Amino acid sequence: SDSDAQPLLVRSKLGLYAICIIGLINNKEKLVEDYLFSNGGHFGAMTNEGINSTELVAAMINQKDNFADGIAYAQSLIDGSASILILTNEGKIIAARDQLGRTPVLIGRNDDGYCVSFEDFAYKKLEYADDKELGAGEIIELTADGVTVLRSAGDKMKICAFLWSYYGYSTSCYEGVNVEVMRYKNGKIMAQADRENNVAPEIDDLSGVPES
Repeated sequence: SDSDAQPLLVRSKLGLYAICIIGLINNKEKLVEDYLFSNGGHFGAMTNEGINSTELVAAMINQKDNFADGIAYAQSLIDGSASILILTNEGKIIAARDQLGRTPVLIGRNDDGYCVSFEDFAYKKLEYADDKELGAGEIIELTADGVTVLRSAGDKMKICAFLWSYYGYSTSCYEGVNVEVMRYKNGKIMAQADRENNVAPEIDDLSGVPES
């Protein structure tokens, strides 16, 4: 999250767990109001004088009897997106990609076990190899011994294209497509369009320029 303090430590009927999210909840105020008036709940973790989005997601998850049902319930109510990571008191990780797959969640594997990351290059630097990329809405449970699918992926995908064009790391791959390769291909297409429209000068060479 760019604004909400996290991870948060939560104690509920599901047990003690830590949670963090990435995404954007457009109907946050309505979800807060519905929760406060229908469930008699309350919020404690405030962010910039507002409700912490991570705590809001946890509150929705806690209304069901297990993490998989709770996450699916929360994502069904959210207008926007929320990819979720939960660390349980038993040392298990629950990972969920948002309902339409707008942000990626990837699993890495090595001889010692598994890891989960938003960027595949992060675990490759630690000598993990690709194991799988979660589908839209997919929920898995991760231990050192394996990956268990708690909820299968849906059939609709609306991944954020801005990952490739702006805020994805150049060494990352999303849905099997490398960010840097995509950016070079985009540049080539733009140059071809300029040439076809007779707006490109005679150019001898082109090179990428780091954004920062």
